[in-house]
Amino acid sequence: MYRKVFSRDPTPGEVQLGLEFLSENQRIVSTEATEPQEATPASAWQYGFGALNPTTGYIENFVAFDYFAPLLQVAVGASGAVLPAWKHASLLPANDPGNAHLTAKGGAPGDDLEHAVIRRWVSPSKRKISIDGTLSHQMGPHGVRFDSSNGIRGWIVSSRVGTLANWTVRGLTVGTSLSGLSVEKGEIIDFVVDSHDDDESDGFRWAPVIEEVLESETTSPDKKPRRWSAEDDFQSPKVNPLDFWEQYAQVLLETNEFIFVD
Repeated sequence: MYRKVFSRDPTPGEVQLGLEFLSENQRIVSTEATEPQEATPASAWQYGFGALNPTTGYIENFVAFDYFAPLLQVAVGASGAVLPAWKHASLLPANDPGNAHLTAKGGAPGDDLEHAVIRRWVSPSKRKISIDGTLSHQMGPHGVRFDSSNGIRGWIVSSRVGTLANWTVRGLTVGTSLSGLSVEKGEIIDFVVDSHDDDESDGFRWAPVIEEVLESETTSPDKKPRRWSAEDDFQSPKVNPLDFWEQYAQVLLETNEFIFVD
């Protein structure tokens, strides 16, 4: 590692420090391995883009976003805010879906119906649910007027029965609530937004909430319905921790000497 990072051999003292670092980290890892670990529950949400067929009402393909990185959003009259977002490239626009991305509260679609942005929920079991939320077409950066955009379209699509509802929104906010919806285990509910054939000023806010509907006749009064919030459940991908050799390599790469290696 020293030869690759610094182009030199380590001194005897550096070898000793490295051995102590590795030994201590291995001891910590061994101790943690014997302690019970609380499993992180798998998220019911997925994030990506795909093609929506308005004739059949189904999603024809789904491509998961593979980058979770900060995104600068500029609000009207403000300097902007950096928000974590799922997207298809470290910097937007991406080669394929353009500016398509999803944040905890909203996002923006790609340039056409083939690259609609999709917030996907997968039902963990058979149940009855209700959906609550509002879809809002946002002002563009620096006060772009809505007459430069024809708005967006929002869709709620089931993998089992197709389109459940859809809305066309231009500079407005609409309610997107559904009730009494029965879903099967593994059934997919997609919250889809497309650019309505015009990629100008298509930012939106839509953070739906799905709640389980309990049958009062057969349910214990102490049981609480499950709830899935797009905003509250929004999270980064699970990252495996570095092992002790990887940690040691990282230490060497953070040294002052490495910064000035010619």
